[in-house]
Amino acid sequence: MHIPFHSSHPFADEGFAGFAVVPTDGRTDPASLRDSTKRSYEALEWLKSIAPSPGAQAKYQRSSQWLYEIQMEWGNVVFWNDRLKEGQGA
Repeated sequence: MHIPFHSSHPFADEGFAGFAVVPTDGRTDPASLRDSTKRSYEALEWLKSIAPSPGAQAKYQRSSQWLYEIQMEWGNVVFWNDRLKEGQGA
């Protein structure tokens, strides 16, 4: 996945290949990471709603969409991790 970055025009699909710092609660199990990224996503959605301009809203929209996709990936990891534990009789 690419990290959303400043676009030269509204329909540009520009991204940055690199690292992103996403706030978490410090726990590293998949369910905690899923939940932490969900909280960050919800905070970005709130910030988007109070952004002072369409450009600022677009910045939050790109970031929240990216984070939503990350949160969904962690959700998949949790789902399959739980299925694996069930199969092992945990």
